[in-house]
Amino acid sequence: MENIFIADKFRGIGLNEPFASVTLVLNIMSKLPALPAILMANDLLDGDVLFLGPSAWERSHCKAQIAHGASEAEALLARAARDFKANVIVDPYLVQVAISADGEPVPVHYRERMRTLGPTTRLDLGKQAEA
Repeated sequence: MENIFIADKFRGIGLNEPFASVTLVLNIMSKLPALPAILMANDLLDGDVLFLGPSAWERSHCKAQIAHGASEAEALLARAARDFKANVIVDPYLVQVAISADGEPVPVHYRERMRTLGPTTRLDLGKQAEA
């Protein structure tokens, strides 16, 4: 139900901003994945997939900050809530990852792995074209 209220706020038919921000925090904190995890969201302006790095939002999951413990995960979620409220990102959530031999986070679930690659309709576009 929280996601519906947040969408209503952005359509200008609903809630005041503080309540919507609290709702977002409660929604994403209630669904903590197994650790380690990274934080994934979408850029509000262009819709691109973003990953929270140590100092900024990154377009590569390889640069994402990895949460190994609950306190680190909560810190990532708190930063996401602040950036959501500032209209920088939308749909933030933690993603369970495995650590590759190179030390890079690799999403465990198929959906998030696909999101790290970009559009799948044309291989000459998106992140897969840059590699």
